Amino acid sequence: MISPTGILRIGDQNMTMLATPTIQDWYGVSMEKVQWVKSLVSICFAAMGVLGSKLGDRFGNGIVIRYAINITAIGCLGEFFTGLYAPQTELGFLVFLFFRAIVAVGQGLCRPQTNPTYAKLGSDLPKTIARNTLAITSANVFAPLLGGVFCDSIGWQYIYLFLFGVCCWWQWQLRRLPPIPPVDAEGHFDYGGASLFTSIALLMVFGVSELANDAVPRWLVYLSLLSATALIPLLIRTERKCPFPIMPVWLVTHKRIASCVSTSFLNGMCMQWASFYITYVYQLVFGMSEKATGVLMMINPVGMALCTTFLGVWLYRNVSARNVMMVGPSMAGLATIVSGIGAVTSPWIVCIGVVIKSCAMGSYLVTMNSYLLQSTPKRYAGVTSGLNGTLFQIGCALGVACSVFLNTLFLNFFWPYDVPAPDTPDYNDYLSAYGRACCCMMILAAVPGFLTSLTSRALGYCRLDEGKKFYNPAKAFETDIAPEEDKLIRHQVRQEV
Repeated sequence: MISPTGILRIGDQNMTMLATPTIQDWYGVSMEKVQWVKSLVSICFAAMGVLGSKLGDRFGNGIVIRYAINITAIGCLGEFFTGLYAPQTELGFLVFLFFRAIVAVGQGLCRPQTNPTYAKLGSDLPKTIARNTLAITSANVFAPLLGGVFCDSIGWQYIYLFLFGVCCWWQWQLRRLPPIPPVDAEGHFDYGGASLFTSIALLMVFGVSELANDAVPRWLVYLSLLSATALIPLLIRTERKCPFPIMPVWLVTHKRIASCVSTSFLNGMCMQWASFYITYVYQLVFGMSEKATGVLMMINPVGMALCTTFLGVWLYRNVSARNVMMVGPSMAGLATIVSGIGAVTSPWIVCIGVVIKSCAMGSYLVTMNSYLLQSTPKRYAGVTSGLNGTLFQIGCALGVACSVFLNTLFLNFFWPYDVPAPDTPDYNDYLSAYGRACCCMMILAAVPGFLTSLTSRALGYCRLDEGKKFYNPAKAFETDIAPEEDKLIRHQVRQEV
């Protein structure tokens, strides 16, 4: 079992991102509204992550994966028929948004099931996670090219018919998934209700206000989205009912694990801040077709696949986890600056920056996921994975929100006029101004990457090779090691390192 919905989700996002300008023109909505839709769906995906972790622990990961694939298939089929038969108005776009949310629900439910499943099956974590990432990045390679072919030759609506077929194929493959019993968790985690209703409320409030009423002040929309997103982790309840339950109490007591999970929020911002504008830079600023954009987007996941499969595992076994998790996001931040410079120079420079960023984050993710699972008691693996994914998706949503806000701000500074009609002399000046706005926005997008590196300082110097002894915070939690023995283990690890 190699993460079926991981492949489906990456393919869905890449192909949809490639078709975003086409979908925008089809329904006659602004680029800003399309980006807000992506932000809202990310929040819905995040809320389903914590619900999925609870369901996986209670009913078993295999059962949740099967039902999640069915939900995703329904959403993909709904997107296909909406694209064909819904009116080309904002109302039709609202229906399309509804089915995008259903897809996010299905994929979000399945996301926290994969890594804990590997841990429960007793597999070699770094190699298995690397294979999983390789499978995902393989989809990352071919999805843009397929998306470009669909957009140029067949029609963007058939992207979702293809994804529906992928869901059916995976459902057939899942029959061979071994039965995985539910976790016998000692704690009772009630994550579902608050996150579910929060995500539904967000989709209703922001979807209707943003798409049906342009009179809503921009600052109010931004402030409300940031506030509502920040409330999601606060609504999560823990076994001790602490007043500010952002994470389970047991997790906070282990600073290394807490640091690892908390970096996911900044990691999500770093990954997604500028990513959704890359397509617009290629197609709008440089005038490239969907197919040409798909070819360029194929290049970057190849580097990520190779780095994750080979470099990521080697770093995991031979280099301090702290060093990997400090250097990787900083490299991603520098690569984002390179992509920003490319927005006003050449699409190839943008592509080079994206490749470097993918390589850095690929190595980082193998180390982080392996460290987190090895350091977490198995009975809490699903909960920790769900929280980790939730914080990542909230970071993604805020990253998109920040990019929309900053890009609009910079564009108004560089072009304080109405958007001119295409094929006019002013339109070329507008495109140049748009490129400069993207450049400034992407340079600022490097900040979350540098902050991620700083928050990784609490991890400590640990080599995570299974063949060597290393200090495991979970060991102290499970076996109640005496303080004197704990100090001795720490001293021995320092000497080995």
